[in-house]
Amino acid sequence: MTKKGLYSFDKTNLNNFLDYDYHLVASPMKPLTLNDLPQNILDILMQTKYPYNINSAIDISKID
Repeated sequence: MTKKGLYSFDKTNLNNFLDYDYHLVASPMKPLTLNDLPQNILDILMQTKYPYNINSAIDISKID
């Protein structure tokens, strides 16, 4: 997937299900950008965008 422009991450401690740490495995030479995506895929991704200020705590009551 890295050849297609995606970053690759993996769990740091595989068998520790309470550990949520991931580490970078591979970086693409040319990262995929939103402008590279077909419109139908971009439309789906934009539905997952958090519409509020991310610099403050996320209020989960505002997420549909």
